[in-house]
Amino acid sequence: MSGGAPHTEGRPASERAARYAKQAEDFERLAGMETQPRARTRLLGLAADYRRLADTAPRRPAPDSPPARRRNIEAGNAVSAF
Repeated sequence: MSGGAPHTEGRPASERAARYAKQAEDFERLAGMETQPRARTRLLGLAADYRRLADTAPRRPAPDSPPARRRNIEAGNAVSAF
């Protein structure tokens, strides 16, 4: 894992959900092998977080986010802030 947020823009929701569900399974598997209680608890917490992400619909980007602005420019709907 890189430690950063995974790039999900442009991915179908089903692909995103499958990726998060796989991450949850991996964390659960690691937790099952962990002997340290605090580490096991943390891994299970991460698994639960990824399960929630897998079950949550993706959010739409804010209107002023770079992807949304790019779509507006491509559609000819760009408005200059100047």
